[in-house]
Amino acid sequence: MAERHLGKMEAESPILSSGSKYVIVYSMSTAMTREIRTLVRKSAQEAIEAEVMRIRASLVSLVSKSEMVNVRKLYKKPARRAVRSIRAQL
Repeated sequence: MAERHLGKMEAESPILSSGSKYVIVYSMSTAMTREIRTLVRKSAQEAIEAEVMRIRASLVSLVSKSEMVNVRKLYKKPARRAVRSIRAQL
């Protein structure tokens, strides 16, 4: 009788030497699929977290609230009149 060619994984695995080779190969591919899915989910989650952190950092003001209150008290509203400035080089 002709023997079926065993792949590298099938020949080395002691589990596959039993009579149910096809079922075990299927479950191994299912396990690999699940592992790939979890890896993709983790990497996508990490990328999203990095983007969210970047967006949060861009939305946070560089000046604290107390500093901003002090700046508003000190400078108030800008004057409506035009200001002249003269530049002179020495």
